[in-house]
Amino acid sequence: MAGDYEKHESVILMIKQSQDAEREQREQAKEAKRFVTVRGAQWDKGSAEKMNGRFRGTFDMCSPIIDQIAGEIEQTDFSIRVSPAGGEATKEKAKLLDGIVRNIRNISNFQDSLNACGRANVISGFDCFEIVQDWVDADTFDQDLFIRRVPNAIDSVWFDLGSTEQDRSDSGWGVKLATIPKAEYDERWPEGSGLSVDDSAVNDYYTQGDSKETVTVAKLYYRKAKKVQLVRMTNGAIYKDDADFQSVKDELAQSGIFVETDEDGNEKRRTRDGWQVCSRMLDGGGWLSDEELTVFEFIPLVPVYGNFDIVDNNVTYSGKLENIMDTQRSLN
Repeated sequence: MAGDYEKHESVILMIKQSQDAEREQREQAKEAKRFVTVRGAQWDKGSAEKMNGRFRGTFDMCSPIIDQIAGEIEQTDFSIRVSPAGGEATKEKAKLLDGIVRNIRNISNFQDSLNACGRANVISGFDCFEIVQDWVDADTFDQDLFIRRVPNAIDSVWFDLGSTEQDRSDSGWGVKLATIPKAEYDERWPEGSGLSVDDSAVNDYYTQGDSKETVTVAKLYYRKAKKVQLVRMTNGAIYKDDADFQSVKDELAQSGIFVETDEDGNEKRRTRDGWQVCSRMLDGGGWLSDEELTVFEFIPLVPVYGNFDIVDNNVTYSGKLENIMDTQRSLN
């Protein structure tokens, strides 16, 4: 879904529309989480009130099922292998990329995040990762990519309503909300309005503390169209004509590899449509930062869904717990 990412009020409206469209689905996911985490939540409310203070035992038959499925996920070795597919791909490049992928997983403690995400998905059917560009430690100049699980993704991550792919790779925008202490907010954005995003969008949707003590801000990711120029080399390789290509162009020439030309001496080039992802911070009253370019071509928020489908043009998903909640209530 295209949007006017320059206007703060337009972005607030997009967030609200996304929340409204998925409100029922998210509430079901949160109910499933509360069912196994909140004391007494496995009792039907009406039955609990009839007990009138008497002992109410909970014969929890759900947690063992969740533990079994999540345990199988944790025991499974999920790995990524990079193989050359033709063109300029070589075994050496594939080996290099394979090492890069393994390094990203290692520095991200990805296995721990994957296990936590798997368990959350079994319970509620929804969780999310974020791809982050950051420094691996304070004493380095080069940044790395990290895969990080988004805390409280059910409440904090929202996507373009026009997106239909399960991984949201076709999403034009995505947003991650974060509720921070008012003192931290004032320190980072002293000129900010102090209004929470949900104060403007969905006043009572989130459960929060005193509005004077916390502020909900948002990090918006959005894609902007750009033109990408491709060049074909004499060895058949195809490069994007960008800064990276210019940095190796002379080195390729020394190896006898040049941009291929046609019969008239014109370089073989073509232009295709591409994307670049930008990010920007905002609160309920206005922008908190200027637009920043990222290194990504896709929105770096990656959801994980259970039983994903699209029914009546609405995204649906669920975890295993949803199928056994009524049985558990009846048992109690």
